[in-house]
Amino acid sequence: MPDITLLKAMLKDTAQIALQDHYARKKVVLIEHDTEGSVLEIHNIPADSLVIDVDASLDIRNLINTTNGACKRADYLIISQEKRLVLFIEMKKGNPKTSDIIKQLKGSLCVFKYCQAIAGQFFDTENFLADYNMRFIAFKNVNLTKNKTKIDKARQTHNTPETLMKISWAKTIQFNKIAA
Repeated sequence: MPDITLLKAMLKDTAQIALQDHYARKKVVLIEHDTEGSVLEIHNIPADSLVIDVDASLDIRNLINTTNGACKRADYLIISQEKRLVLFIEMKKGNPKTSDIIKQLKGSLCVFKYCQAIAGQFFDTENFLADYNMRFIAFKNVNLTKNKTKIDKARQTHNTPETLMKISWAKTIQFNKIAA
């Protein structure tokens, strides 16, 4: 069974965000929960993408103590089997500390690894999502004012929470800009 098909079957429908038509392609609209007006559109997203609303779907505070940021998680995961790619996305209306964002991205990485473990243990699937590249992105100052979008990327690939790509002032962005 293809990875995305299995993942869609594993997850509740309420945890998944539907892609929307955008001309001849697809887009996704992401909303930062409990933050009025904080909306981001990602255009030209691969049609096979699965978008998971991690922040609204998972609350582990009943199981794990909140010390050291262990209960934090990023807002969304976007997974494309076609591109063999997982995007971990955190949205902030303001400009928080990078250390807090890193904890949220790490929390979502744990959620991703948990999904891999569930597939392996309960669906007899070896190497589920194992060869996918990971990208960690923080969108800051989402929809605050009309400024030019600023991308602050470390010299290395943003493939760990600590080497995340930071994007400020974005309302819309192309998938390929954050996936590279």
